[in-house]
Amino acid sequence: MRRADLDGQHRQVQGQLLAGAGGRPGGRAGLGGGHDLSSGLRTLSVSLSHAGAIHARYWLFDPFTTIRPSLVTAEEYEVLPEEIAKAIEIVDGYVVYRAAPTPDHQTAGRRLANLLERHARAAMREGHERITVNSDVDLRLRDVPLLNRRPDVALYRCLEDAHGERLRAEHALLVVEIVSHGSETQDTTDKLGEYAKAGIPHYWIVRLDRTGVSIIERYRLDSATMLYKHTGTFMKDELGETPLVANPIPVVVDWTELEF
Repeated sequence: MRRADLDGQHRQVQGQLLAGAGGRPGGRAGLGGGHDLSSGLRTLSVSLSHAGAIHARYWLFDPFTTIRPSLVTAEEYEVLPEEIAKAIEIVDGYVVYRAAPTPDHQTAGRRLANLLERHARAAMREGHERITVNSDVDLRLRDVPLLNRRPDVALYRCLEDAHGERLRAEHALLVVEIVSHGSETQDTTDKLGEYAKAGIPHYWIVRLDRTGVSIIERYRLDSATMLYKHTGTFMKDELGETPLVANPIPVVVDWTELEF
């Protein structure tokens, strides 16, 4: 059976995943709705095992089992349907279920992506290499053990789509994470270290208030230590001139563009 023949089953599994995570495609395994989530993953495991892609008893598809004999590999991750891959991240081979973003989180991500896209186009008109911007994009930081993140926004060099090139850390110029309820430690500690170690030159941590984006913390990679250095924080309520960013591309931060 080809992967294309599994689309109907994948859609059914997606519904089970959403139901099993209380409507959030990201509840961690074991936090409510567990039986439905487990059932959906087991159904997918059977489909993929019939396709010869993954063993039906692989623990990824039964997150409530007490026996986890192996970690998720890059090869196993590659055969997951997109709707399942979007609901998880892989950290050192372990599955981390992602909480669904709130409407405000989604709006802020879209506003930031639009801002960066506009300035990326302007930079390319001035001779910059081909770059693009995407939201909630699959980003490979390491193959072994597998480390796969999905930053809220990423600015990166254009890929060779015709050759199926995967987005990797070496393509990324800037990644952006929007801090939400429950993501403080991941965004400010875990990902701060992971993105730096992977060699991504710039990292922004964004915070929201009731009206939109309110704070942008900026970090630049120190290539000698492979750690990020804090280069400044823009605050919407701070008086003064309109914030300007020089790298990785020139950006004028117009707060009105980042309102909900």
